[in-house]
Amino acid sequence: MEAFPGKEGLTILRRLLAYAEKVFQFSGTVVAGVVDRRPQPRIPTSVVLKSVAALFWARMGSLNALELTAHSRFFRRWLGQSVCSADSVGRVSALMDADGLRQGIHHIYDQLKRNKALPDHQGIAIAVLDGHESHASYLRHCPGCLERTIHGKDGRADRTQFYHRQVTVMLLPGARPHCEPVRLLLDHEPQRAEEGEVATVLRLLERVIGSYPRAFDLVLADALYGTAPFFNFLLARGKHALVVLKDERRNLYQDAAGLFAHVLPQEGVFRSGKCLWWDFPDLRSWPQVKTSVRVIRSLETYSVRRQLCATSAKGREGSMCVTA
Repeated sequence: MEAFPGKEGLTILRRLLAYAEKVFQFSGTVVAGVVDRRPQPRIPTSVVLKSVAALFWARMGSLNALELTAHSRFFRRWLGQSVCSADSVGRVSALMDADGLRQGIHHIYDQLKRNKALPDHQGIAIAVLDGHESHASYLRHCPGCLERTIHGKDGRADRTQFYHRQVTVMLLPGARPHCEPVRLLLDHEPQRAEEGEVATVLRLLERVIGSYPRAFDLVLADALYGTAPFFNFLLARGKHALVVLKDERRNLYQDAAGLFAHVLPQEGVFRSGKCLWWDFPDLRSWPQVKTSVRVIRSLETYSVRRQLCATSAKGREGSMCVTA
């Protein structure tokens, strides 16, 4: 197979597929539950889904790279036929039912949890969410595309760019002894036109918490989600939030910043760097949130070695978070 790095890569892929079939019943349970909206399909949905799974597992660059392996004996044995064209894979993937994919992910989560492969971080189960743009184009667009105006430079005309953005929730379990931690994507939700990411993430969390009520206790997010509706939504469902605090205009930020000079920090070490930590619990400077909040600040000092002049310099990096 031209796209794989030799026989060693193909052997690893075969072992991965055997593990997926044995532990997760990949073909019989995960793949078999996914359908698409084609009225009279000639290509089975399972063939396309398994092809796309191999594309990601083998880290191929594109659907065209997958098409180059169409006549490989590996795919004929695993799929029962050759890989279909790149256009067919993209078209069928766009028509797949999202609920069937979500059920397959839930089955994988259940098996990982049953096998104790998703340990907590010191008794706390953690999930992280963030917004991502998958692609953008000036020419091609669909009914679900968002639009923005890109202002031209040097007298060039403005152009309308079409793009897709979605919010993703990923589980961040701890690592088992002598193993790398598992990173499990739970779900994602596309952002609709005329709405912000906060509205999108609330819709996503409503579905995820309903499907995984005990999968996580704490949600990590960046400063964009530091709003009262986001905190109140999680608190009402028994969850906690930890969000980066950046808005210097906020009363909470100003109150916490005013305390730094009057409270001695706690010293520590993290990733070979010296740290100073401040912790201010029970702050009431955010009345829109239905409970008191806690602000934590970290100031890390580390060494930077410059290769050109072979000298070392000190660097500092600080961050502030709010949790409830």
